[in-house]
Amino acid sequence: MNNLSRFSYHRRRGIVWVCDVARSSAYLNSESAVAALEEYLPRLYVVANSITNAAGGEFIKWTGDGFMSWFETPLHRETEITAKFVARVAYDLTFLANVTSLGVKTESKFKLRHGIAYEHDALVMDITFQDGHASKDLLGRGVVLASRLASVNSTFPDIVTHGDLSEGISGVARLKKWRPSASELEKYFKGEKWGTNKLYVSAEAKPKKASPAKAVKQAEHALNCAEGKTPIDKARIKYMETFIATMCNGPTWGKDIIDEQARFIETDLKGNLEKLLSLIKNKTKPEEEKK
Repeated sequence: MNNLSRFSYHRRRGIVWVCDVARSSAYLNSESAVAALEEYLPRLYVVANSITNAAGGEFIKWTGDGFMSWFETPLHRETEITAKFVARVAYDLTFLANVTSLGVKTESKFKLRHGIAYEHDALVMDITFQDGHASKDLLGRGVVLASRLASVNSTFPDIVTHGDLSEGISGVARLKKWRPSASELEKYFKGEKWGTNKLYVSAEAKPKKASPAKAVKQAEHALNCAEGKTPIDKARIKYMETFIATMCNGPTWGKDIIDEQARFIETDLKGNLEKLLSLIKNKTKPEEEKK
């Protein structure tokens, strides 16, 4: 029996953000981790839905161990700005998840991975059922690419993207070029080469020997960031305020993880930065001042 009441589709362009939990299959098959993962995944669904909507995107679907979100970008000239904003949202979600484990008490460190791609010609399908339930789905080469990229391991904030978006995203995460080997093409992309010639993964900065003065400057900048003394994009402030309010007015654990993140920034992050800054400054003082 056909229970569809409406089915429509149209073309759009925009940024596709796909996120998944690394090694989810292994955790599901682990007696020691499966219960924690089964608690973690529904919470990720709630948080992902909230943060996507707060950022002005559309939560398209849950994929079982992750999700797909869509940020429509009608004007091509806005692609770089939108990509940077989406990367910032992915960064914020990863930071929150890493610090709080979404309130799940577990020894397993669940890791989120993000694939961000530009879709030139998405086929957006809107489906409404007779019971009032509605769903939306996306089709397109960029959509598939984002899904594949989300399976690739990288370093914090665990973002993988392609050349069209790399310049914007590099304003949020340090990126390095990645050229998949033949085996990696088969493993991650099922042997398909489209979109794989200019890929970038987030990477840790190479340690450089800094002068004492530069080290002090870097530590002071990091401390100012932790204390909120550096300028923050208005769009980010607006979306974060909306997201925090949504989480605090939602399930009890929602407010708990927001409070835990705030405590971490204020106590652990800021406190350690203050100690580091004091240590650096003390080491750079003339010997007679230390006495």
